[in-house]
Amino acid sequence: MRLLVALLACSGCADERIFEISDTHHTLAEVMAGAEDWSTTGGSLGLTPLGSNQFPLAVTLRLRIYELCGDNDECDFDMTFASIAAVAGSPCTVTMAPSCSAKLCYGELQITALGNCLLAVHANASDNNATQTCWYRAVYEAADPYDQALFAMYTDQTDGEVARCRDAL
Repeated sequence: MRLLVALLACSGCADERIFEISDTHHTLAEVMAGAEDWSTTGGSLGLTPLGSNQFPLAVTLRLRIYELCGDNDECDFDMTFASIAAVAGSPCTVTMAPSCSAKLCYGELQITALGNCLLAVHANASDNNATQTCWYRAVYEAADPYDQALFAMYTDQTDGEVARCRDAL
């Protein structure tokens, strides 16, 4: 999942800064060994058949701040700090605080039960510009995973939780 948040416009550049949060189901050790199937679509909500999830579900997050420069080139900023924290009541636990190495930060979490894993995410670039946002992974089960009314209800519920999280930042 890729969550993009526009930041302050860059000095001398017409483009905006972007805070990207990607995730994968691989552990950080697997990522460092070459696993590269990052999801880049933003927060997600899944409705799956009853009993189809085995908890805990491991998730690795990758954080990046960049801006588009020139002919769609991506100019990354060094990152000096990042934090992820589960919002109270979320069915998830941060198992490894983000560690930053130049232009990327990595952290790990576990989703421990059905519901909306909601995180408050903060990051600082080397030029002292900071950003914050909320990231989510909602996991629900249903007898009919194609039930559009149920999916719509969970979507509305999740949207409200994300909005409250962003308002609290």
